[in-house]
Amino acid sequence: MKQVFVNKGQIITREVPVKRVESGYVKVATSYSCISMGTELASVSSSGKSIFDRIKDNPDLIKRGLKMLKEKGIGGTKGAIDNSFDKWIPLGYSASGIVIEVGENVSGIYPRDRVACVGGNYATHSEEIIVPKNLITKIPESVSLRNASSVAIGCIAMQGIRRADVKLGEVVVVIGLGLIGQLTVQMLKAAGARVIASDVNSKRIEETKLLGGVHTINSIEESLVETVYSLTNGYGADSVIITAATNSSTPLKQAFNCCRKRGRVVLVGVVDINIDRDDIYQKELEFLMSTSYGPGRYDSAYEEGGIDYPYHWVRFTENRNMQDYLRLIEENKIDLDYMFAEDADIDDADAVYKTLSESTDRPLMQCFKYKKGIKKEKQITEISLKLEPKKKEKISVAVCGVGGFAKMFHLPNLNKITDFEIHSIMSRDGGNATKAANDYHAAKVTTDYRDILNDEDIDVVIITTRHNLHFQYVVDALNAGKNVFVEKPLCLNAQELTIIEETLKRTKGGLMVGYNRRFSPHSKKIKDYLANRVNPMIINYVMNAGYIAPDSWVHGREGGGRIVGEACHIIDLFNYFTDETPVSIFVESITPKTANVSKIDNCVITVKYDKGSIATLTYCANGSSKYPKEFCQIFCDNDTYILNDYKETQIFGTRTSTFTTKVSDKGHYNELVEFARSIKSGNRFLIPLESLLMTSRITFIADEWLK
Repeated sequence: MKQVFVNKGQIITREVPVKRVESGYVKVATSYSCISMGTELASVSSSGKSIFDRIKDNPDLIKRGLKMLKEKGIGGTKGAIDNSFDKWIPLGYSASGIVIEVGENVSGIYPRDRVACVGGNYATHSEEIIVPKNLITKIPESVSLRNASSVAIGCIAMQGIRRADVKLGEVVVVIGLGLIGQLTVQMLKAAGARVIASDVNSKRIEETKLLGGVHTINSIEESLVETVYSLTNGYGADSVIITAATNSSTPLKQAFNCCRKRGRVVLVGVVDINIDRDDIYQKELEFLMSTSYGPGRYDSAYEEGGIDYPYHWVRFTENRNMQDYLRLIEENKIDLDYMFAEDADIDDADAVYKTLSESTDRPLMQCFKYKKGIKKEKQITEISLKLEPKKKEKISVAVCGVGGFAKMFHLPNLNKITDFEIHSIMSRDGGNATKAANDYHAAKVTTDYRDILNDEDIDVVIITTRHNLHFQYVVDALNAGKNVFVEKPLCLNAQELTIIEETLKRTKGGLMVGYNRRFSPHSKKIKDYLANRVNPMIINYVMNAGYIAPDSWVHGREGGGRIVGEACHIIDLFNYFTDETPVSIFVESITPKTANVSKIDNCVITVKYDKGSIATLTYCANGSSKYPKEFCQIFCDNDTYILNDYKETQIFGTRTSTFTTKVSDKGHYNELVEFARSIKSGNRFLIPLESLLMTSRITFIADEWLK
């Protein structure tokens, strides 16, 4: 299917593979997608800015860059910058179309239903879209698909009014008469408010006059504040809703000055927030922000997880706002006919955006119109990007999951290692997969993991998805006869681990987990020194992991928690250094006094080994970021080894020395080099299988105790 993206200020339309329909999602053949003149044109403009321009606009980026350089090194920092600045950004967030497939756990929506859809990354400018159930609603019979495609923009206007808490007969000033402003005016009229509308554009003023029943003000030609006070007998407006988009703080000052005492100002648009205390203090004004489409926006549990808010507690959610907006169109309370420009074709997207960007007389609204009749049997999830014979001397790799980590480390490293050939890229996001495939010259791109499993040309599957998908992807790849490299963790619980172990007994493919720390040159240096040790060792390892908010995916179902998802790195390193078998585990945690601090990621885990060694991990999220993230001490045979954040290793004792690297080297590159050698030699387990299994078992025991 075709989809529109912006990359470095350039509009590109590309064929990308179709996403799979997962539980809680609906697939829609797009009929219309509405171009947002404000948001999208701003996105196009900002994506074209150089890194220097962005630093100029936001000097804090320098500090963040230096911190990243310290933590991730040159390669990791470059990958993060490339991921941030050189990516295909999908455009569009408001569309309509016909349902062609419905996932499990979706009720009330059926194939062939006419629906309206919202959401960035969902209701995009593309021939087909996959939308979660809370961001889709049926269209009333009398409402056209074209009009319904404006649903997201209508919800933005509606939510601004809800934030203003407008009551029948109140005076409301609307500053800014673009598309959202026009819709706001019409909804306020429908709600029985007295509306005063202001803009600096005479054409927008004239369009608003035609709506009738609205007092309009050109704020260049007359004083907005004086006129509002004149029309309200000197009291001022009950509310002001700012729908303008400008770098100036003038609309905000005007809004404060227009209000009556204890009035409300709601910011829907984008203005410079430079507040003069005197403007708001004596009047005791309320200044409110309006967040997009309504309650549920930016809440992944609502938008992606499909968990609705109770009707009696949250009367108007995103979805209920969508329904209300379409009802207003159905009842002829909103007139959209005068707003639309002639529909455009998605193939002409570059020219359309160029015209809109350069025009001084833009239409209020324009849509892409899509050809009808997309049939389910013609949908494809895999696209071949080149037709070259496989290079038999190389290991053919498929990378499944191309998030930030894969882009920062694995993809660049695979590209450097001559033993590997990146054959396929898989991501649930077709645009993301296609961009990565183009960057790294992959032969195929897909959104369906089954395409990877069925491809006989693929030798190795590298799994870098979110943690909850690791188990099933590993099992399926092994059953398909593939060698597997999976980022940590291997899986999320003991039941999954048992199934993986049983699968390995029945299959022949190799298994490697991305425990990169043991492949760091620092770890290897220490291991060499410890090779001839006589006595057991004591290991103290501090992981100053840093705070992650409780609502992050890392702590939830997708991540499995920080002990299973990250502390496993250090447990594996303990196994590597000791070369012994764990016999007991002791776990203890802090007792937090405040809810923002978690006992689970502020704990101590001690492992006792069969030959006498003891290893202790202090894992903390409540430390200072100024302290090294990872710090290790090892005591053995009158020698002491200090590993400081994988940048410096000091050895004290009979052979005192210091080993340094220019940047923190945690072994990401070396582990892939070693993995390639292991595959070529026919070795199934670069890290011994029992060690892999034991690392997971220890983290499960620790995590269960902590929870």
